[in-house]
Amino acid sequence: LHEFVVQSAALAQVLLGCERGDAALVRAGLRDQLVEPRRAPLIPGFPTVKQAALDAGAMGASISGAGPSVFAWFEKRKSRRGGDPLVEPSLFRKRSFLAGMATGTIYFAAFPGFGLVFTLYLQLGLGFSPLKAGLTGVPMSLGMIVGMGLVQAVRKHGRKVLHTGALIMTAGVVALLLLLGPETGPWLIAPALLVVGIGSGLIMGPYFEIALSGVEPAEAGSASGALTSLQQVGGALGRAGLGTVFFDAGTADPTGAAQRTFGVVAVMVMLTFAVGFLLPKRIRDVESAG
Repeated sequence: LHEFVVQSAALAQVLLGCERGDAALVRAGLRDQLVEPRRAPLIPGFPTVKQAALDAGAMGASISGAGPSVFAWFEKRKSRRGGDPLVEPSLFRKRSFLAGMATGTIYFAAFPGFGLVFTLYLQLGLGFSPLKAGLTGVPMSLGMIVGMGLVQAVRKHGRKVLHTGALIMTAGVVALLLLLGPETGPWLIAPALLVVGIGSGLIMGPYFEIALSGVEPAEAGSASGALTSLQQVGGALGRAGLGTVFFDAGTADPTGAAQRTFGVVAVMVMLTFAVGFLLPKRIRDVESAG
């Protein structure tokens, strides 16, 4: 949990540095203390490659997330030369967009990572077959369908929908955490999984519209592409990070390891809730704005 808090603080440094144009602050935040220390020994020559990137002018280099850091530096220089950057530098001066990046990264790390660890626990801890484990997760998928369907009816409430989803998802994760045990069966945890799915659907459904509500029409394409990329980066970080938390706790006690990991997930979702207050209150149609 401590490492996740430190990593989240580093992410905040990066976003604040982008907003202020403070290269030193960005560089300080681009230090991966969660995934890199565990995976670097598995990649021959990684220290040499990383140092070469830093010597070449990269603001940061790592196994996960190094691309956006180097890319942002390159695009800024390209824009100054009169080129056409793929990601508009002006986006990084908008608090609402930076908040959208932070919210999305945290949520898209929490949910896929949760799904991975949940599946691992069912198979390694409870001895479920892959088919049974997959079917056990169906209530969560159904819940997401319900949550996203509800978004259409409450869309006008903007970020309140996302906040409600975060609270519901947290309640579901905590309930699931308390229900875990050697005798846990699919029907016992189905209601908790349904709640997790509904909450996740209420977060994911309005997320992109809310995050894009603070950008100008000319920036919409660049912004949506950046957010979609962050979705993939967040998912990779979440699976690697939460998977590491699960296995670090030891497979001798898979229930304890899963409970510890789900506790981290609950904290991450509540962090999504907190950062969500920086998002625009209402959804704005970017195409018709201005």
